[in-house]
Amino acid sequence: MRRENLSAARSSVGFSFGEASFLALDWTHGPHAPEANQIVPFRVGPAPSDSVDGVLGLAHQAAVLVDLRSAPAQRKDVVDTWLRSPQKMHTVRGFYDGERAFETVAASKAFDALLYVNRISPIHRLKATP
Repeated sequence: MRRENLSAARSSVGFSFGEASFLALDWTHGPHAPEANQIVPFRVGPAPSDSVDGVLGLAHQAAVLVDLRSAPAQRKDVVDTWLRSPQKMHTVRGFYDGERAFETVAASKAFDALLYVNRISPIHRLKATP
């Protein structure tokens, strides 16, 4: 949930990733396609270098938490300008719609922090116990 939808007492943390395997509803052919109600595995390759995800990946860390609130308000350098400017960012909810799975986001305006994970993998369903 983005910052503008929260009260002042809450924080918004955006989630970003480099590469991923995950389970989601298949909306690659639209939300009304016959397969749209099926949960299937997806694999997403490296994030584009010009996306929020790709830039955070340049840290070459398994995971990074960036506190966007700590940046001084008067700072006007290239990093601050970039964070306040609309950039592409992965968007995966409970569904995945392929190439349209990017939103344009001004990270420091939308989130209080960003959590970046280089590689994510899908959950594994638990076996039912008798």
